[in-house]
Amino acid sequence: KNSTNPVTSKLCSSINEKPIVSMSSMFQSSKTTSIDLSSFDTSNVVDMYAMFQGDYNDKANYHSLDLSSFNTSKLVSMRFMFSNVNIKHDLDFRKLDLSNVISMENSFYNSNFKSINLSGANLCNVKELQNGFSHSVGNDVDLSNTIIYNATSLDYLFSYSKFDTVDFNNAKTNRLRSLVNSFLLFEGKVINLNGLNMSNVETIEMLFQKANVKRIDLRNIDTGKIVKWYLAFFSCEADEVLFPDEFTTGDNATLEEAFLYSKMPRIDLHGFDTSKVINMENLFDGTTASEIILSEKFTIDNIKKMNSVFKDTKGKTLDLTSFDITKIPEKTLILWNSEYEKIYVKSEEDAEWYRNNAGRSLKKGEFVVKN
Repeated sequence: KNSTNPVTSKLCSSINEKPIVSMSSMFQSSKTTSIDLSSFDTSNVVDMYAMFQGDYNDKANYHSLDLSSFNTSKLVSMRFMFSNVNIKHDLDFRKLDLSNVISMENSFYNSNFKSINLSGANLCNVKELQNGFSHSVGNDVDLSNTIIYNATSLDYLFSYSKFDTVDFNNAKTNRLRSLVNSFLLFEGKVINLNGLNMSNVETIEMLFQKANVKRIDLRNIDTGKIVKWYLAFFSCEADEVLFPDEFTTGDNATLEEAFLYSKMPRIDLHGFDTSKVINMENLFDGTTASEIILSEKFTIDNIKKMNSVFKDTKGKTLDLTSFDITKIPEKTLILWNSEYEKIYVKSEEDAEWYRNNAGRSLKKGEFVVKN
């Protein structure tokens, strides 16, 4: 394992006349920079756990790692397979049969790549993807049109990682239930979740917490069953976030602190229907957005908690014409310490109510009836 010489020897296909079924930790902590895999018979291999794994503080360095000859039709585990490695070329999995793989947990953890292409890959049996690309660095990860039917969680998948582009466009994630810290402290240019199948997702927590990106694309996702968006964009720095044109929620949903301290220049919620939301407390608290756009369907008809919803926000205008003031819970300070040139309301009666109930906590603002 300490030799840096290329590995070129042929690998036997059986041991004691029995086929090789495991290559677990085969090159773990190896110092070689090149492995000729062309003679490897992997047709019966089910386990490649930590096969190329380096050490956490002393990563393996591969100049050449060509997987194109691999027969992975029986492969079940890819856990930690490429963790703690530097690979100086692209990894392309599109021609590999990964249909029997169950676990990809930590597969690319703490590693450096040019790009990883899993576009269209059949990962229909994968159940474990947690931390799959966590703490890793590279140009692009392409997961577009990938079939991941059985994964119920993508928790921490890209947490603490740095990639120019992560593409999940139209990924088939039919059984996905949870997205927790999936892009925690992620840095990059584009996160594309456009068309990602989220039709069964119920819980989103800290999804883009402290992420720093140019664009997040959430168009064409189904949000109809999601009941929890807790801290989804907490302290997120994104130049642009594209939300679906029709954004609904599950029954008794909470948007509590969803945009808390977010650093987006503009929050456009033109498609948001909040008729089933019961909690908006601190929704936009401390965000630096100069413009918050709310739709006509951004209502508070079923709200139970909305204290400090616009606390410490500031901008030119804020449109509250979709709010029915009779639904605002008693003693609620929705505009605490906020600053706006004009705050639009739907009637003079509403304006008077806001002046009496919110005006004292407002740092700056004029309530204006919108024509």
